[in-house]
Amino acid sequence: MGKDYYEVLGVSREASEEEITQSYRKLALKYHPDRNPDDKDAEAKFREATEAYDVLSDADKRKMYDETGRVEDDMGGPQGYGSPGSYYQQVDLAELLRRVGSWGFEDIFGGGRRRRRRPSVDDPLTGNDLRADITIDFMEAVFGTKKMVSVPRKQVCSKCKGKGTTSTDGWETCETCGGTGAQTSVTRMGPMQFSSTRPCSACGGKGMKLNDPCKKCGGEGRIDKKNKIELDIPHGIEDGSTMRVADKGDDGVNGGAAGDLYVVVHVDDHKFFRRHGYDITCEIPISITQAALGDTINIPTVDGPARLAIPKGTQTHTVLRLKGKGVPHLRGRGRGDQYVRVILHTPQKLSMKERSLLKNFEKQRPSKKEYEVDDGV
Repeated sequence: MGKDYYEVLGVSREASEEEITQSYRKLALKYHPDRNPDDKDAEAKFREATEAYDVLSDADKRKMYDETGRVEDDMGGPQGYGSPGSYYQQVDLAELLRRVGSWGFEDIFGGGRRRRRRPSVDDPLTGNDLRADITIDFMEAVFGTKKMVSVPRKQVCSKCKGKGTTSTDGWETCETCGGTGAQTSVTRMGPMQFSSTRPCSACGGKGMKLNDPCKKCGGEGRIDKKNKIELDIPHGIEDGSTMRVADKGDDGVNGGAAGDLYVVVHVDDHKFFRRHGYDITCEIPISITQAALGDTINIPTVDGPARLAIPKGTQTHTVLRLKGKGVPHLRGRGRGDQYVRVILHTPQKLSMKERSLLKNFEKQRPSKKEYEVDDGV
């Protein structure tokens, strides 16, 4: 026996009937031969999934399979997965699809209980969504700004009003589909035959073709044009955020709604500040004297200079906080904090007098134990 049916469908042995059905739906739509012409591997996977679903969706067959690893064919003989006379050859596809439900198979096999209306040349179509990218500096992201962005978009042709033609008889019946708007193909799989219907490739399913296109838009009904749009970028926005601007995508066709514009905001790095959510971090060098005796120093913030107290005995890489000096919250009130990491600056060049003073200072220290390393650690 080869792969087991549960593995084929990608479900556990405790999977519910609904989970089994959902898994089969995805696999069947993915590997159906009409969607994968001349792909033997996809055809084989479709066969496997169909056989597995036929067994696992039937309570009696599933029970027999769980207990014995096999199922009985219509003649009473045992059949294992993948064998020449296996269940795949005997599946009643119509019954199988009835159990799975109407969830889009009519688009693959054709027919179905509900047929879609053939699209008309006058049908309204929604315009495509568009994307634009914009880069702002660090401070603009912190406090917000206004920016202009130039967006190439499709706008309704002013000459034909989006119809694609100015002639009253500018459309003719499509010769490829005979005006039906559909093309039918037949696929054979062993003893089974599948019929599928697709929109006509020549007319896009409309059943009509344009024979007298508008001179301005070439029959598309829309023209390419650049629009300048002002963006109100809110304070606190982060790098990589996406802003949606409604109705600023491509214009629709035949009165259809316009698409939306999605603007991806990129934020440049700052030479001094770093951002972490709504908090800001930075590093400040301090002298040995300031670290030992303490001090109050000026610190750059996004609001301008601020005073920061350095406690006496501060060690290098100590992080101190300036409350409320971070980024304003994008939604709601409040701000983050600014965290300052102090870095002890050790002078590299000393005068003779400075050397002497440091040596004398070291001699005055009562003990050197604070510098010693415990070998047992």
